[in-house]
Amino acid sequence: MESEVKNLYSCLEEQLKFYRELGRLLREKQESIVKNDLSALEKITTSEKELIAVLSSLELKRQEYAVALARGLGLEDEEVTVSSLLAELPENLKLAGEELVKELSFVLAEVSQLNKTNNELLEASLRFINYSIQLFTQSGSAGHLYDKDGKMPEKEINRSFLDRKA
Repeated sequence: MESEVKNLYSCLEEQLKFYRELGRLLREKQESIVKNDLSALEKITTSEKELIAVLSSLELKRQEYAVALARGLGLEDEEVTVSSLLAELPENLKLAGEELVKELSFVLAEVSQLNKTNNELLEASLRFINYSIQLFTQSGSAGHLYDKDGKMPEKEINRSFLDRKA
């Protein structure tokens, strides 16, 4: 049983390391969005995708280790959580796991908040860009009340350059 616990804790430590790295990337991404540094944003997004792939792989390993530990403890292996496993462990093995879960929860909350803020910043940037494009496209027609034949031109339909559904 101790080897299963060790494997699970080792995997949680790896996840914690990579989630901290993701948090660092998300802070850099936020700075790039604010500075409108598109080349840095592109590099960060590529790194972010690679990191998420690693985290997905680690999550699968964590689930495997959790199921193995649950079986070792004689528990049902469906819907096994780390918290439910910790409740079944002896005190000498439980403390390190509780600290890992606490730290991982904190880092995950931080990553979630950073991601939410970045999405809001990107949406605000897109609204500003769309507004600017509309100003430029409308500025040419705003100064002319009549067309070359002396008639009032028909109003054009205001179309957005950005597809909001994409």
